[in-house]
Amino acid sequence: MTAAGELGSYDPDFVAAHAPWIGGLVRRWFRAGVEGLDAVPDRPVLFVGNHSGAAMIPDTLVWLDAYHNAGRATPMLTLAH
Repeated sequence: MTAAGELGSYDPDFVAAHAPWIGGLVRRWFRAGVEGLDAVPDRPVLFVGNHSGAAMIPDTLVWLDAYHNAGRATPMLTLAH
């Protein structure tokens, strides 16, 4: 178990509190959609993106919004460098 804020921690209360307003902003600004979410397995899986937008990560935010709203049981964690 890791302490809050450490790499590897997941705070479902934080996600529940912030996902609605972040998702609303993402949907209004980008008007993007995610297809094929139903094909993502209900087990740990790794997706790798390539240079998504320099200091911005709009594709990750769109994907997180769609994943969260789909009510998936497995939390989605992201990492950027």
